[in-house]
Amino acid sequence: KKMLTKSLKLSGPAEQNLVLANLARVLYKLEELEASIKCYQKVQSRDFESNCGLALSCWKAGKLEEVEGPPNKIIKDDKAIKYYLGSGFKI
Repeated sequence: KKMLTKSLKLSGPAEQNLVLANLARVLYKLEELEASIKCYQKVQSRDFESNCGLALSCWKAGKLEEVEGPPNKIIKDDKAIKYYLGSGFKI
């Protein structure tokens, strides 16, 4: 967590999305869900994996109503959730 936070401060704009997404995953694993959600929301161009991570973080935090756009569609897409859970992202 410390290393990613430090990397975020040192990274340029091109790397920030990647660092933010990785930090959000670490925060999710540490069950710091609010911080994870904030990191995912700061990612400028979320990919499928980041959208799934945001959706799962919101779901686990009981804030599913805050999920808008692509993550909301992912929640309703059973195949997407199964794919993401199968990739090692534990609920």
